[in-house]
Parts: sequence; structure tokens; C-alpha cells
Amino acid sequence: MNVTYGEHLNSVIEKGIQEAPVKWGKPEHVETLAGALEGLENCRGKWYGELRKVLGNARALYEARSKQWPSPDWRAFEKDRGELWAAEFVLQNVEAALVNLPRPWRP
Repeated sequence: MNVTYGEHLNSVIEKGIQEAPVKWGKPEHVETLAGALEGLENCRGKWYGELRKVLGNARALYEARSKQWPSPDWRAFEKDRGELWAAEFVLQNVEAALVNLPRPWRP
């Protein structure tokens, strides 16, 4: 069965939406979970190159905020952590499948 890039991307995002509460479901990770869910939605409809940019932006923001640690704005740090997890999750799953997708979907 052939799957289009968009179908695969949506299934990866749905899988991430199910996995995020398992990983970040504890009360102390409420901001991280919110960031992860927002990050997953931010990946929706993006092509591979755009996903790489999303990951680069999430990583840069997380690293910049981590240099300010400890910070009074720890909620923003945790949210950034969740967004970084989401971008990595989606990109890793998309890259793993790109090898098997038809030519127009490969970079």
C-alpha cells in the first residue's frame, strides 16, 4: 500500500499526539506537554525542508533559553523543551519513511 507524504506526516503527528501525554503527562510537565502538542501541530502540513527549519528554530530557541538557566521564566523553558521534542519526533519519523516513499516525496 502506497502512502503519500501528507498521509504519513499526519499519521506521525497523530502518533506524537498520543505519545506526548505518556512522556510528559506528569503534573510537573504541564508546560512541556503543552509545548509538545503545540510543536506537533506546528509540523502539520510542512514539507521535509520546512520541518528541518522548524527543528532548527526549536533547537536554537531551546539552546538560547537554556543558557539563561536558572531563569524565572522556567515555564517558557519547559514549553520550548516540548516543542523541540515534537520537532525531533516528527522529523525522525518522516526521515525514516522517506526512503520508502515514491520519488516526488523524497528530498
